[in-house]
Amino acid sequence: MKLLSIGLLLVLSVGATAFGSSFPKGEEIYRASIKVSQSHLNPTTVRQTQHEARKACLRLHRALYLIEYHWDGIREYIGNGINSSVLYRNRSFYRKHLAKRVDQCLKGSLSFKYERTGSRCRPGDTEAYVLVTLGWVHGTIHLCPLFFSGTETQRIRTLSHEYGRLEGVGDSTDFDTNNIYVWDAIISFLDQGFERILALD
Repeated sequence: MKLLSIGLLLVLSVGATAFGSSFPKGEEIYRASIKVSQSHLNPTTVRQTQHEARKACLRLHRALYLIEYHWDGIREYIGNGINSSVLYRNRSFYRKHLAKRVDQCLKGSLSFKYERTGSRCRPGDTEAYVLVTLGWVHGTIHLCPLFFSGTETQRIRTLSHEYGRLEGVGDSTDFDTNNIYVWDAIISFLDQGFERILALD
Protein backbone atom coordinates (compact mmCIF):
# COMPACT_ATOMS: atom_id res chain seq x y z
CA MET A 1 0.00 0.00 0.00
CA LYS A 2 1.47 3.36 -1.01
CA LEU A 3 1.56 6.00 1.67
CA LEU A 4 0.31 9.30 0.27
CA SER A 5 2.06 12.49 1.32
CA ILE A 6 -1.04 14.58 1.97
CA GLY A 7 -1.62 16.94 4.85
CA LEU A 8 0.42 17.86 7.87
CA LEU A 9 3.55 16.06 8.99
CA LEU A 10 4.28 16.49 12.66
CA VAL A 11 7.51 15.18 14.13
CA LEU A 12 7.58 15.07 17.89
CA SER A 13 11.22 15.20 18.97
CA VAL A 14 11.88 14.35 22.56
CA GLY A 15 14.92 14.63 24.81
CA ALA A 16 16.45 11.64 26.54
CA THR A 17 15.67 11.00 30.19
CA ALA A 18 16.51 7.73 31.96
CA PHE A 19 13.62 5.66 33.27
CA GLY A 20 14.24 4.72 36.86
CA SER A 21 12.50 3.87 40.11
CA SER A 22 11.77 7.53 40.86
CA PHE A 23 8.80 8.47 38.71
CA PRO A 24 8.77 11.85 36.90
CA LYS A 25 6.00 14.23 37.92
CA GLY A 26 4.83 15.66 34.62
CA GLU A 27 4.89 15.47 30.86
CA GLU A 28 7.53 18.20 30.65
CA ILE A 29 10.20 15.47 30.91
CA TYR A 30 9.59 14.66 27.24
CA ARG A 31 10.78 18.12 26.15
CA ALA A 32 8.66 17.78 23.07
CA SER A 33 8.74 20.08 20.06
CA ILE A 34 6.71 19.64 16.90
CA LYS A 35 8.18 20.56 13.54
CA VAL A 36 5.50 21.33 10.99
CA SER A 37 5.57 21.17 7.21
CA GLN A 38 2.65 21.70 4.82
CA SER A 39 0.65 23.02 7.75
CA HIS A 40 -3.13 23.15 7.56
CA LEU A 41 -3.46 23.73 11.30
CA ASN A 42 -3.02 27.00 13.11
CA PRO A 43 -0.14 27.37 15.59
CA THR A 44 -2.48 27.05 18.58
CA THR A 45 -3.75 23.66 17.38
CA VAL A 46 -0.20 22.48 16.72
CA ARG A 47 0.80 23.37 20.29
CA GLN A 48 -2.33 21.66 21.57
CA THR A 49 -1.43 18.47 19.68
CA GLN A 50 2.08 18.62 21.07
CA HIS A 51 0.73 18.92 24.61
CA GLU A 52 -1.72 16.05 24.16
CA ALA A 53 0.92 13.78 22.62
CA ARG A 54 3.06 14.37 25.69
CA LYS A 55 0.11 13.68 28.00
CA ALA A 56 -0.49 10.39 26.20
CA CYS A 57 3.18 9.53 26.69
CA LEU A 58 2.78 10.22 30.39
CA ARG A 59 -0.19 7.83 30.62
CA LEU A 60 1.92 5.00 29.17
CA HIS A 61 4.88 5.93 31.34
CA ARG A 62 2.71 5.72 34.47
CA ALA A 63 1.40 2.30 33.43
CA LEU A 64 4.93 1.04 32.81
CA TYR A 65 6.13 2.37 36.15
CA LEU A 66 3.40 0.52 38.02
CA ILE A 67 3.97 -2.73 36.12
CA GLU A 68 7.69 -2.52 36.81
CA TYR A 69 7.69 -1.45 40.45
CA HIS A 70 4.21 -1.92 41.94
CA TRP A 71 2.95 -5.25 40.66
CA ASP A 72 1.43 -6.35 43.96
CA GLY A 73 -0.36 -3.02 44.27
CA ILE A 74 -1.85 -3.46 40.79
CA ARG A 75 -3.26 -6.86 41.68
CA GLU A 76 -4.76 -5.54 44.91
CA TYR A 77 -6.28 -2.46 43.27
CA ILE A 78 -7.66 -3.97 40.07
CA GLY A 79 -8.63 -7.38 41.37
CA ASN A 80 -9.88 -10.08 38.99
CA GLY A 81 -11.56 -9.35 35.70
CA ILE A 82 -11.37 -10.13 32.00
CA ASN A 83 -8.94 -7.34 31.11
CA SER A 84 -6.88 -7.60 34.28
CA SER A 85 -6.42 -11.35 33.75
CA VAL A 86 -4.79 -10.57 30.39
CA LEU A 87 -2.36 -8.23 32.16
CA TYR A 88 -1.58 -10.77 34.90
CA ARG A 89 -0.79 -13.49 32.35
CA ASN A 90 1.24 -11.20 30.11
CA ARG A 91 3.22 -8.87 32.34
CA SER A 92 6.34 -9.24 30.17
CA PHE A 93 4.40 -8.31 27.01
CA TYR A 94 3.08 -5.06 28.45
CA ARG A 95 6.40 -4.24 30.09
CA LYS A 96 8.21 -4.73 26.77
CA HIS A 97 5.83 -2.75 24.57
CA LEU A 98 5.18 0.07 27.03
CA ALA A 99 8.94 0.41 27.55
CA LYS A 100 9.44 0.71 23.80
CA ARG A 101 6.80 3.44 23.50
CA VAL A 102 8.13 5.30 26.55
CA ASP A 103 11.63 5.13 25.09
CA GLN A 104 10.32 6.75 21.91
CA CYS A 105 8.70 9.45 24.01
CA LEU A 106 11.90 10.08 25.95
CA LYS A 107 14.61 9.94 23.33
CA GLY A 108 13.15 9.00 19.99
CA SER A 109 10.56 10.62 17.78
CA LEU A 110 6.84 10.34 17.19
CA SER A 111 5.40 11.23 13.82
CA PHE A 112 1.92 12.63 13.21
CA LYS A 113 0.25 13.52 9.94
CA TYR A 114 -2.95 15.51 9.53
CA GLU A 115 -5.27 14.09 6.89
CA ARG A 116 -7.93 16.54 5.71
CA THR A 117 -9.52 13.99 3.39
CA GLY A 118 -9.25 10.34 2.48
CA SER A 119 -11.25 7.12 2.66
CA ARG A 120 -9.70 6.08 5.97
CA CYS A 121 -10.96 9.22 7.74
CA ARG A 122 -14.61 8.19 7.79
CA PRO A 123 -16.80 11.11 8.98
CA GLY A 124 -18.25 10.53 12.41
CA ASP A 125 -16.24 7.33 12.89
CA THR A 126 -12.44 7.57 12.61
CA GLU A 127 -10.42 9.97 14.75
CA ALA A 128 -6.96 8.63 13.92
CA TYR A 129 -5.25 5.56 12.48
CA VAL A 130 -1.92 3.82 11.89
CA LEU A 131 -1.33 2.08 8.57
CA VAL A 132 -0.32 -1.58 8.55
CA THR A 133 0.87 -3.26 5.35
CA LEU A 134 1.23 -7.06 5.35
CA GLY A 135 2.05 -7.02 9.05
CA TRP A 136 4.46 -4.09 8.82
CA VAL A 137 3.41 -1.19 11.03
CA HIS A 138 4.02 2.26 9.57
CA GLY A 139 5.51 4.66 12.08
CA THR A 140 3.09 7.56 11.64
CA ILE A 141 -0.15 8.37 13.43
CA HIS A 142 -2.62 9.91 11.00
CA LEU A 143 -4.99 12.44 12.56
CA CYS A 144 -8.42 12.89 10.99
CA PRO A 145 -10.66 15.99 11.24
CA LEU A 146 -12.83 14.18 13.79
CA PHE A 147 -9.84 13.98 16.14
CA PHE A 148 -9.96 17.73 16.70
CA SER A 149 -13.68 17.83 17.47
CA GLY A 150 -13.39 15.91 20.73
CA THR A 151 -12.34 17.02 24.19
CA GLU A 152 -8.73 17.12 25.31
CA THR A 153 -9.29 13.98 27.39
CA GLN A 154 -10.71 12.15 24.37
CA ARG A 155 -7.76 13.18 22.20
CA ILE A 156 -5.24 12.01 24.80
CA ARG A 157 -7.00 8.64 25.04
CA THR A 158 -7.07 8.39 21.25
CA LEU A 159 -3.33 8.96 21.08
CA SER A 160 -2.73 6.34 23.80
CA HIS A 161 -4.82 3.97 21.67
CA GLU A 162 -2.74 4.74 18.57
CA TYR A 163 0.49 4.23 20.53
CA GLY A 164 -0.79 0.68 21.02
CA ARG A 165 -1.33 0.41 17.28
CA LEU A 166 2.30 1.43 16.77
CA GLU A 167 3.20 -1.60 18.88
CA GLY A 168 1.27 -3.82 16.50
CA VAL A 169 -1.73 -4.38 18.77
CA GLY A 170 -4.59 -5.42 16.52
CA ASP A 171 -8.28 -6.24 16.57
CA SER A 172 -8.44 -9.74 17.98
CA THR A 173 -11.96 -10.78 18.96
CA ASP A 174 -10.47 -12.65 21.91
CA PHE A 175 -9.46 -11.03 25.18
CA ASP A 176 -5.71 -11.20 24.63
CA THR A 177 -2.67 -9.00 24.01
CA ASN A 178 -3.69 -8.48 20.38
CA ASN A 179 -6.94 -6.75 21.34
CA ILE A 180 -6.50 -2.97 21.20
CA TYR A 181 -9.44 -2.39 23.52
CA VAL A 182 -7.83 -4.58 26.17
CA TRP A 183 -4.72 -2.36 25.76
CA ASP A 184 -6.92 0.73 26.22
CA ALA A 185 -8.61 -0.69 29.32
CA ILE A 186 -5.32 -1.64 30.98
CA ILE A 187 -3.79 1.78 30.33
CA SER A 188 -6.90 3.49 31.70
CA PHE A 189 -7.01 1.29 34.83
CA LEU A 190 -3.38 2.02 35.64
CA ASP A 191 -3.49 5.72 34.80
CA GLN A 192 -6.67 6.42 36.77
CA GLY A 193 -5.54 4.33 39.73
CA PHE A 194 -1.94 5.51 39.74
CA GLU A 195 -1.90 7.32 43.09
CA ARG A 196 -4.01 4.68 44.84
CA ILE A 197 -1.79 1.85 43.61
CA LEU A 198 1.31 3.69 44.83
CA ALA A 199 -0.30 4.04 48.26
CA LEU A 200 -1.06 0.30 48.42
CA ASP A 201 2.63 -0.56 48.24
